[in-house]
Amino acid sequence: MLGFRVGVGFVSLVKFLDWIAFQRSCYTLVKNSARNGRVLKEPKGFMRIIQWFVAILAFGTATAFSSLTAVTIDCTGSISNETATLKFSYPFASGSLTYRSCNTSSSANNMQNIPLGGNISASVQFFVFVGVISFLYTLMSLGIYVFKIDPANPPERESYFKVDFVISVVFVIFWIAGAGAWAAALNELKLASDASKSAGLKMTTPCNMYKCYTTKSSEFGEANASVVFGFLNWFLWSTNLWFLYKDTPWFKGQNNHNRSSKYGASPEDQQSSLPPQQPPINGEY
Repeated sequence: MLGFRVGVGFVSLVKFLDWIAFQRSCYTLVKNSARNGRVLKEPKGFMRIIQWFVAILAFGTATAFSSLTAVTIDCTGSISNETATLKFSYPFASGSLTYRSCNTSSSANNMQNIPLGGNISASVQFFVFVGVISFLYTLMSLGIYVFKIDPANPPERESYFKVDFVISVVFVIFWIAGAGAWAAALNELKLASDASKSAGLKMTTPCNMYKCYTTKSSEFGEANASVVFGFLNWFLWSTNLWFLYKDTPWFKGQNNHNRSSKYGASPEDQQSSLPPQQPPINGEY
């Protein structure tokens, strides 16, 4: 019985010590966050918040966009024409044409897949990929800014901002490539949504037998906005490179080199460059 009580007391003591350690870690985390919160007021921190928000807008508008076009099938020799709907949605690998056959009494709707070029689907998926990883990286870097980096430890700050600068250069390349590819693919998608110009639509069953033309075109405002957000992301990441570069050892080393070249060597360097003095000979001074 005594051994059982001792065991219970030991377990309680261990839990109490763990609780104290957890409270101390939480206190340290909150203290560091309060101390590092001012980095969000600096250009690089404030720009990172804007990058996080605009990245959400970029891939969110691209994935949410869908086009719906009303197509009229000119049923030659029939009493009336038929109306079809042409729909495209993310990831834009193919579209669907819903229609009723001409010269038939059946009211059932038929569905035909409209093939799209692989360039459209690959471009928009790469654009969304860049947006998602930008969103995740900006969120992670903001957490490191606030909770991880110690302002009193300049070597740690410089090493992180050096890595952050290199990764940001990669994102600059990714954003300009992704936004440009999605802009070009969007033009192809607009052509595919036009019944009079779509090569894929003309190969389908109703439109290769009868003339098809667009009655109501799709609205591409959301897709155009996603392209604008993509180029805006490229601009934000490019601009933020300068603020990150200023905190890297490369910039500080270049500044020190320029200062020494302009004003000469520092007194310490001048003192170290003087030849060593010889001791006096025969007691002469």
